[in-house]
Amino acid sequence: LLEEDLVEGERLDRILNRNQGLFLREKAEEYCTQAIDWLIKFQKITHSGDIVLDPANIDKYFSPIMSALDKLGPEDFSRDKILKRLKDLKQAVMGKKVPLAVQHRDFGPSNIFCKGNAIKVLDWELGKERGDATYDLFYFLSRYFVTILFDHKNEPIIDFSIIRKYTKNIYFEEKGYVGKIISNAIYNYSCAMGIDLDVIKMLFIFQE
Repeated sequence: LLEEDLVEGERLDRILNRNQGLFLREKAEEYCTQAIDWLIKFQKITHSGDIVLDPANIDKYFSPIMSALDKLGPEDFSRDKILKRLKDLKQAVMGKKVPLAVQHRDFGPSNIFCKGNAIKVLDWELGKERGDATYDLFYFLSRYFVTILFDHKNEPIIDFSIIRKYTKNIYFEEKGYVGKIISNAIYNYSCAMGIDLDVIKMLFIFQE
């Protein structure tokens, strides 16, 4: 007897795989919003403090990549541009907060069961009692869009870099229905959890 046999509803990945094409395109944002709303409620309940982004904490995130970029030669035309963006972002997040909450760490469609407007989440074996609250947000978004953007041979059209693609702009403004859904999900999460968008962008860039 499997754990999922005891849970009412249907796994979200199976719903998505069964409903490809136009139907899924129309329902994609609804399913995404439903899962993110559950995550927000759960993280508000399990919120256990914040990390203040003072110089010492910021350096933990930025130092490795800044050091690596510094080692690149001046002939690398992209180095200075990347360094400037990172330095601007570093300044923008100074003094802001990162919320801590219980992490699921495998919060993807295969572990989410839907029945009407209700959601149940299984498989907590990788969970952590306390960690960066945004981890599950980005994990879900990457897994969600990998699941729905498959071709008929079940070969992924995209990989996990899709979220990185849609976070190039600090305000997450992108065209297309996937970009719109991701933009709305991140913005609504940011407002609900009280996390500055610059902080969310930083946390994604340096996510575990």
